Amino acid sequence: MIRILVIDFGCPNVPNLCNSLSFLGCLYIRRLPNDLDSLDFSTINGIILSGGPDSVTVNDHNTIDSHILDMKIPILGICYGAQLIIKLKFGTVLTHHDKLSGWKTLMIDTNSPLYRNLYHEIYVYCKHDDIITCVPDEFKITSYHCGKKVIMSFENEESKIYGVQYHPGVLDSKEGEIIIINFVSICRN
Repeated sequence: MIRILVIDFGCPNVPNLCNSLSFLGCLYIRRLPNDLDSLDFSTINGIILSGGPDSVTVNDHNTIDSHILDMKIPILGICYGAQLIIKLKFGTVLTHHDKLSGWKTLMIDTNSPLYRNLYHEIYVYCKHDDIITCVPDEFKITSYHCGKKVIMSFENEESKIYGVQYHPGVLDSKEGEIIIINFVSICRN
């Protein structure tokens, strides 16, 4: 059985995400970011860093130990989780003057394992004040917001680290469901 650690940064969609993982036959372990010390990471097949209300642009934001990103365990950062990955890897996240909220159309790189079985445009739910403006060199940008050229996802396929600045776990998101299925497939390999 695939074991997925969901690090919960406070997003209200986390229960939906956990239900999706259960439906896909995964055992999920849901933990707060400050409750990871006793966890045996050798039993974990994948990690999801959830969204949440914090901003990585302030000094006292929730975080994780950066060594988790070097464990060679597949990781999916969602919204705040994606921004945290970029911050820990020394990319750039800024507070944006024009909040991205609601359903948005993205242009995606269909060669990404996370976007397998999807078309070049997908419709996803966003809700954030911060945006990723620069990814570190070891990452590749895999989607943009159609209207604003905002970075919406990235990956390091070799390290199996993926990040999305939207919420694939919301209800009624067909594309989001496929993205979660694709991440679980990455964790199985």
